[in-house]
Amino acid sequence: MNKKGETSIIALILATIVLLIAAFLVIMAVTGNMGIFNDFVANIFGGKANVGTVVQGCQVACALGTQGTFDYCTKIRAVYTDKKSPKQDMTCKMLEGTNGLEICSNIACPVTAPSSTTPATTPTTTTPTTTTPTGTAA
Repeated sequence: MNKKGETSIIALILATIVLLIAAFLVIMAVTGNMGIFNDFVANIFGGKANVGTVVQGCQVACALGTQGTFDYCTKIRAVYTDKKSPKQDMTCKMLEGTNGLEICSNIACPVTAPSSTTPATTPTTTTPTTTTPTGTAA
């Protein structure tokens, strides 16, 4: 029996699986969708400051104009200002005017609705009341 063919097929299958996993990780890293994995890696290697990268992403979103509205106004980004600082969840709109990010004139972020904790005030209307004298003597 020839066993050479069997080992090369197993090696080919294993190599294919490893390459698919590596390709998946590269795609996730390039698109910025690593999520929890980024936090995990950052904690292992002592954290990192990424505010410069976030600002660059915000500048790209601003340059896209209305096509970048979601990324600029709504997308929450994990921001680390230095290696020791805790993670801050911020949008580009929140970062405007700090860390070298200028105010974006290409995008008009929608105004957010008041929070549900703020009670709504409703105008009250009063109806005029008329009083009639009671107990008239005749």
